[in-house]
This record gives sequence, structure tokens and C-alpha cells, in this order.
Amino acid sequence: MMRAAKVVGKFVEFHGEGAVSLSATDRATIANMAPEYGATMGFFPTDEETCQYLLATGRDEAHVELVRRYYKAQGMFGIPKKGECDYSAVYDLDLASIVPSVAGPKRPQDRIQLSQLKERFNELMVKPVSEGGYGKSEDELWTRYHVKIGADRQRVVAGGGEQRTETVPGISAAGVSDQGTSVWTETEMVNNRPTPDLVHEIPEDEYPSGDELLGHGDVLIAAITSCTNTSNPSVMLAAGLLAKKAVERGLSVSPKVKNSLAPGSQGRAATVSE
Repeated sequence: MMRAAKVVGKFVEFHGEGAVSLSATDRATIANMAPEYGATMGFFPTDEETCQYLLATGRDEAHVELVRRYYKAQGMFGIPKKGECDYSAVYDLDLASIVPSVAGPKRPQDRIQLSQLKERFNELMVKPVSEGGYGKSEDELWTRYHVKIGADRQRVVAGGGEQRTETVPGISAAGVSDQGTSVWTETEMVNNRPTPDLVHEIPEDEYPSGDELLGHGDVLIAAITSCTNTSNPSVMLAAGLLAKKAVERGLSVSPKVKNSLAPGSQGRAATVSE
């Protein structure tokens, strides 16, 4: 709806009873998605929900009261109801019309309803590139490719007139590092530097490595990496609980899948399908 309204380069303010009912973290998620709907920014006015969030995140009562009084003095405290503010344009969204969707596959503003994901995925794979697809043949859809997995634990990094050694934390069990995170995540962070010196393979006696067969549609990353998701703790916890239940029901994680949540008593928290 926002894309159709051509909000690129504009400030979008959310108001009305629906906006008032949202938690501060849900508002943060929607505001953080401004690149998806094309706006310069998404904005929720400061109100009592904002003040409660400030208290919950460590601000003292005097500080929060100062924020509350400032915005009230400016006539900016509270989310306006419909008709209470003269906006340049107003668009109505029925929250009940929202359905689970997947962003992409190529641009964040592209969207596929979750119920149509399998059908649309297969369709887009063979659709010509000129029409937004990937231009693959039917044979390519089922082709599996050999890839090498594994990573080294050390490398030397030069910079600022000195050299230092960066080390991927040791592995305690099941691909989890000594710091309680995925060894693949740690490796990626070490490699994510402006230097040609990459971390290489972990010795096989320390962690399973070798050839894996990959094909179109495989899940390689089961991680919460989006700033939109990490702006809302409930989204992160829900993903972790979903993964935990999946493991409890018998799903396991392939070594080629990178996970982002620490393990529980039942195994690593990540869902994966092929």
C-alpha cells in the first residue's frame, strides 16, 4: 500500500486507534521497515507507551517525566486519532487484512504470501530474468552442487602499522563456540573485515568438514540477522521457541546451516528444511 502511495522520500506518520494499540517494540519494527515501503522514515508520535518503554529500559522516573512534560508542552504528546491532525495525505490500513508474507526474492519491497511461497518459488526460478525471475531450466532446478564446508580458526590481520591475530572461538560441542554462539557466525564476523586474508578451513578432527550437496531451495542460513527483527525482542524469542519446538519434534540441523541462537537442552535452536 505504501509503495502504491509513492511515499519514497517522505516521512510517514502512523496514527489512529490501531497505532495506539501497538506496543513500543511493534512500532519499532514497523518504523524500521521504512526501506521496505520506501519512505525516508516511519514515525510513531511519543505517548505513554513510549514512556513506559523508557522506564522498562533503565531510564529513571525523573528523566521519563521530563520527556513527558516536554512533549506535552510542545503539543506533541500522544498519537492523534483520525481527523485530529491535518496530514498531507491519509491512507487507511485494516490490520486484519495483513497475512504472513516473505520479503523478496530480489528486493525487500517484493512480497510473497507465505501460503503461495512454494508455488511462487518454483515459478520465479524458471521465469526469464527480464521478467524478474532467475531464468533457470527445469534440469537446473534439481541439480545438486558439491561445496566445501569448514573454516580455519586463525588469521593474521595487518592494519594501523601493526599485525594482530584474530581467532574464531573454540568449539565446545555440536558446532557451538566457547562463547555459546554458532562457530559459523563467529567465522563470518572474523571474515567480515576489509582485508584479503580470510579464515580458512577448520581441521576435520576439530569440526566436521567436507563436501556438501547444495541445490536451489536449500536453507543455508537460519539466523535472525535483520535489524527489523532484532528491533523487537518478541520476534526473536518467537523464532527461538519455534526452533526449539521443531527440534523437540525431531528436526535436526545440517552442518551446512548457520544458526544464530544458543543451544537449549534439546539441541541447537534453528529450523531447517530442504
